[in-house]
Amino acid sequence: MGLPLAIAFSKRYQVIGFDVDSKKCENMKNGLVSRDQCNVAKLDAALRSGNLMITDKLSDTRLCDVYIVAVPTPITSEYKADPTLLKEACRMVGQVVSKGNVIVIDSLEALATRKQQLKDDIDSAEERLATIWHDMFRQPTAEEMSSPTKRLMATITSA
Repeated sequence: MGLPLAIAFSKRYQVIGFDVDSKKCENMKNGLVSRDQCNVAKLDAALRSGNLMITDKLSDTRLCDVYIVAVPTPITSEYKADPTLLKEACRMVGQVVSKGNVIVIDSLEALATRKQQLKDDIDSAEERLATIWHDMFRQPTAEEMSSPTKRLMATITSA
């Protein structure tokens, strides 16, 4: 989900695709991805355009305005969603997010029931995030909806 989303957004925005796996990042930069992951030609075009950067360095994402957390949600043997990867991704975003940033969580996990836990995961990185999180769940103003986003991060973090 993360890589196709990053490629799609790179047609209009600067995108930083992040993955914790440095080997996977190198493979993506070299177009070595499976066909079911994404269209290799589109990945190559996005990279050559300069609008898509792929990195394994979390610090490279510090200047992003929007963070999209798109991680796999494994299902346990009891047919329950395992939130481990989602929680870790939220902790990582919590280390780089700033006031005024937007965090989008794309997950099979039932977010409404996990809102407080995810908030705690993001807040645990730094106390300053408590006010940022509060702003995330309000209705955006018309001005905020019309302002263009300059940088976009698609977190494509995986195990």
